[in-house]
Amino acid sequence: MKKLLFILLSITMVACTSNKKESVSSEVIEYDCVLESDTLVLQLQYDAKVELPTDKMLRDSVIVYGLGEEDYKKSNKRILKNNANSWLAELSEMGGDNSYKISVAGEITYRDSTYLSYLRRIRWEDDWIIRYTYKGTIFDAKTGEVLSEEDLFGADYKRRVHKLLVKYATPLRNDTILPSYEDNLYNNDIIQPNGNFIFRDSTVMYIFHKYEIAYGAFGNVFIDIPKRELGVEN
Repeated sequence: MKKLLFILLSITMVACTSNKKESVSSEVIEYDCVLESDTLVLQLQYDAKVELPTDKMLRDSVIVYGLGEEDYKKSNKRILKNNANSWLAELSEMGGDNSYKISVAGEITYRDSTYLSYLRRIRWEDDWIIRYTYKGTIFDAKTGEVLSEEDLFGADYKRRVHKLLVKYATPLRNDTILPSYEDNLYNNDIIQPNGNFIFRDSTVMYIFHKYEIAYGAFGNVFIDIPKRELGVEN
């Protein structure tokens, strides 16, 4: 049986501020636990700080599509507890004796009468590495439906968004955010829309993970495109 050594849960009502055009009622759930595997010398330190809309329809959609937890009918505490247990099961399947720290964060990055933008961030730490992954999702604020790039930017989005990504990546080629040069492996041709983006006040921010569009030394790369150039400015 998995051993639950420590749990802390707190819920705080908040109002959206930065990168949110309209105030939206939401709650922040915090959950911490330490879990151990039955079969391995494996320990997981898990913590989560997740913002959820209080509107039920949007909450359920964010839980399923923003956080990746299917059983949205559970209580907020149970949802995060299930998420911690899922991480333990996944790490146990990988095998080996190790200690892990997983931090999960979720926040509403933008909300108006048409769109709700959500960002999930995961920090993974083990005995060898620390890495971050990000997943952005855009929801229809009225229906809770997940909106794709084609829904938002039109049928020809691949060509249009690619050109804009290259346009706004060019100033970032300073050998700090992106390499100043292009080569056969990493060049402008591979900077393509990838479905991983969020809305901010005036921009659409695309998220590219390590090695996706640049060598590993550059880490994750974020490219902002003005909303007006993509036709999603309200």
